[in-house]
Amino acid sequence: MGDPDEREFVRSISILEERSINTATTMIAVKDMLLERFATKEAVMLHLVSSANHMPRVMRDAAQVFGDMIGVFLSGVPAGTSYGHKSPKDVVIYELGEPKPKV
Repeated sequence: MGDPDEREFVRSISILEERSINTATTMIAVKDMLLERFATKEAVMLHLVSSANHMPRVMRDAAQVFGDMIGVFLSGVPAGTSYGHKSPKDVVIYELGEPKPKV
């Protein structure tokens, strides 16, 4: 995606959510944005992008939040993750706002 016009197009059709503190509150914020932008008058495809490790939780929380909405289709898009020269087993994932797990 090196073409500046292509990057601008992607930005123009994207919505960035920056208020949430964990996966569940992200889905609630996304639902609020969806209702504000589309008022559920048309079918909407949500492409939820996250690491492959995190994708099951993303889809679980999205299904709980969007399950009652007709016309909302969820697409989980696992993205590559950089572990900084470590492996996934060396990474501890925790939700912001929750106590940090003991390692």
